[in-house]
Amino acid sequence: MKFEAERFTATKFDSAEDKAKGLGALVSFIQAGFPESKFTRRVYDVLYLHILGHIAHYNQAGFYAKWFASPELQFKWLR
Repeated sequence: MKFEAERFTATKFDSAEDKAKGLGALVSFIQAGFPESKFTRRVYDVLYLHILGHIAHYNQAGFYAKWFASPELQFKWLR
C-alpha cells in the first residue's frame, strides 16, 4: 500500500517520505498475513521507534518471535 508523503509531517528524525514508506511497509506486512519475509528493517523500525513505541526485544528476530510468530500472537498484537 502506498501513502502520500504530503499527509505526513517531517521531523528532525524522519522525512515525510520516510514516514509514508514506513507506514506502507507496515500495512503491506499486515495485509500479507504477517510473513517473516515481509518483516523488513523498515517495518521493525516503524514499530519500535516511531509509530507504536513497542519495546525492541533486543533485535528484529526477537521482536518478530514475540509478536508475529503464530496466529495467536498476531491476534494478540492486533487487539
